[in-house]
Amino acid sequence: LYTQAQHLLQDAIGFRPTERENITAKSFSEVFGAGRLDAEYFMPEYDDYSRTVNNYKDGCATIGSLFTQVTERCPRTEASYRYVEIGDVDTGTGAARPNEIATEDLPDNAKIMTRKGDIVVSKVRPNRGAVAILEEDNLLVSGAFTVLREKTGYRREVLQVLLRTELYRDWLLRYNVGTSYPVIKDNDVLNMPVPLFAPDIQHGIASSIQQSFTLRHQAETLIAQAVKSVEDAIEQEE
Repeated sequence: LYTQAQHLLQDAIGFRPTERENITAKSFSEVFGAGRLDAEYFMPEYDDYSRTVNNYKDGCATIGSLFTQVTERCPRTEASYRYVEIGDVDTGTGAARPNEIATEDLPDNAKIMTRKGDIVVSKVRPNRGAVAILEEDNLLVSGAFTVLREKTGYRREVLQVLLRTELYRDWLLRYNVGTSYPVIKDNDVLNMPVPLFAPDIQHGIASSIQQSFTLRHQAETLIAQAVKSVEDAIEQEE
């Protein structure tokens, strides 16, 4: 279901890489206007990505205009918190798995309080696709995430799938300020343009993603039951 949703979205974008030389020429004004001097920032495929999204038939908008950035700081008044860091996001399924951590053991970067339905986008190695929709209320998350909350009709499931596509995972790397440990900034996520998909496309994607989450939970429950059954059988020497 998740793969179907991803294919539906990619087909709607209509991105087709073009054959071109792996070379580009920029004027000094363009280079200094962008505030970057590294050649990687100006790789021609990024122009392809930008052209595709900005010319989308129904228009485009920035993520920051469609979603609110959540910056609520944790007061650290509780004995412990359900905490999510980057390593807790499964890049295969897009699920976040929080852990109960005593307040005194929380890392310094444990900063942002969230609600159920918020989206966390990793700013570290964004090409990994560590983007998740939180399934619990009052989770504490790392400051290494950009946290987003719906404020318009743009569906969070659509944004999650979109940011996990190969196109966006590669595109976000354009803004990295590291080499072996690429890191981007909140504004790089907020200023990223996304296509304004028609409501029926958004509904179809959201429905598939919600079903995939439900089936994943059912699978996890069945696995847990199977493990317990095997453990019980071993204890009873069956």
